Amino acid sequence: MSKFLTLISIFFFACQLYGQRISEDEILGSWSVKRITQKPTNPDMEPILAGFSQGTFKFHSVGDFEFTTSFESELFEEVVEMLRNTKWKFDHTEQLIRIGGEEDGFTVMGIYINKVSESLHFQIDEGGLKFEMTRTK
Repeated sequence: MSKFLTLISIFFFACQLYGQRISEDEILGSWSVKRITQKPTNPDMEPILAGFSQGTFKFHSVGDFEFTTSFESELFEEVVEMLRNTKWKFDHTEQLIRIGGEEDGFTVMGIYINKVSESLHFQIDEGGLKFEMTRTK
């Protein structure tokens, strides 16, 4: 019985350490990619990976969202254009940042967010991209 309680305690501690809940206030500001933690195996996704990894995600307190990148690619420019003039809202239950607007139901892009130790991690909903982020401002 004591082994079972020990196992449950370790599991609970690990969940707290690696699955910390994020608040909306922690998201506000500008974020850039510190390192790529997961990337797709499809070579066609390289421009998408490069565009996001060289980009800055800006979450404003009034709900505006901005994405800028130094990467130049015709393919990735389509992504940048989709994200232009969008808003963001945070789904606390799913720990999901929804980007878009009222007209599209905030479905342009989704970013799952979690905290590992003290670092925020973004996982782009579609595409298999995961990044460790750093606050830039």
